[in-house]
Amino acid sequence: VNRVDASFIPGGRSLAKIIRLAPDDDGTPFVAKVDAVERLRDEMQRFRRYAERWDSSLKPCLHFHSGISLILFGLVECPDKPGQPAPTLEETLESMFYCEHWGDYQGPSEDDLRELIGRAIRKLRRLNSQANDGWRKPISFLKAEPYLPLRDQGHEWKIGHCDGSDGSAFDFVEQAVTRVGELSEQAIVHGDVQLRNILVRDGREPHFIDYAYCGPGHPCLDLARLEAAILYFCGRMNGDERELGAVFFDILHGKSEEDVKRRHPIFCTTRTNRLAIFTGLACRAAALELLDSIGKGEDDWLAMKHVVACQSLFTLNMQSGVVRAHLSALGAYLKSIRGW
Repeated sequence: VNRVDASFIPGGRSLAKIIRLAPDDDGTPFVAKVDAVERLRDEMQRFRRYAERWDSSLKPCLHFHSGISLILFGLVECPDKPGQPAPTLEETLESMFYCEHWGDYQGPSEDDLRELIGRAIRKLRRLNSQANDGWRKPISFLKAEPYLPLRDQGHEWKIGHCDGSDGSAFDFVEQAVTRVGELSEQAIVHGDVQLRNILVRDGREPHFIDYAYCGPGHPCLDLARLEAAILYFCGRMNGDERELGAVFFDILHGKSEEDVKRRHPIFCTTRTNRLAIFTGLACRAAALELLDSIGKGEDDWLAMKHVVACQSLFTLNMQSGVVRAHLSALGAYLKSIRGW
């Protein structure tokens, strides 16, 4: 191959470059991830050890020279556009948003999106059900950063409980971090579940990419991050913060989807909000199943959710109002229902 058609692909938040390469012999396009040797060597080690049996579609191959390396892997194609990468989950959800707001815009159906997210949850559950085989090299993101360091510098945030009771949503941060730490190496996780690291093939089939952080981690990390990514991207505040907090409180309580829709009809008028409800309840059910299999329970799921919500409050491109409402619901639920 002497010349290739190359184009950059939007990736995650790392410094690596993701490039689509189309060979000049009309062969199947492929993707290259370019980064420092040590980072990509570590990623390959993690993928081979933990993810290859779980996802054999990428078939990565590592090459390196003079301090720079690249991983070549198979392109997850878009069926409608051969040779082009499948859209990310972020792009797919954006299409749903535009479809809802402009009637002539063609986007994914609500049923297809529910099936897509359900498959993503089931795929993560299969990965997360694997016990750590003893490798002591976790990358876990299990602390409430940067909230705690910023608080220590004198920055304060005020988020009360959605039920109006006394106290702050942040009263439980240290307790949640401690509890999460107890299971920090219990299971195998993808480690970086976010909307740009999930490719959507044929509208309903999720493919996870970027295994730089795959390895030992908390059994609920991936599900909590998937829920947060969709919840804070899709959720729309068509009510005030306390009203939205009441919706999230019912999801935390595990009420049925029909019951949540009946109790909060205004919130459920949009497809995006209905998808957020479905995701929250489906992730909760999967997480409690995982935890039950290792003799743990709901408090461990709530602790992980609390840490991820604190992290999300300071993440760019997240809807901070929705995150605040979620934290207000978590605070009320931990205090009134779980007795933290």
